[in-house]
Amino acid sequence: MKNIMNKGFIMIDSITALTLISVGMIFFCESNQHMYDNLDKARRTLLQKRIDYEKRKGLYDY
Repeated sequence: MKNIMNKGFIMIDSITALTLISVGMIFFCESNQHMYDNLDKARRTLLQKRIDYEKRKGLYDY
């Protein structure tokens, strides 16, 4: 009887671990996408500021 309960506990423990891992992976993927979106916006803003600065200095003649 003790052996069956021990295996049952291990089964529940492994299911809990797999659930936590999958939830962590989903959260990581979503936060990673959010981070890349923010970095892309910041990169575009910095590029636009650099172009505007160089236009004011006369480096670009459009």
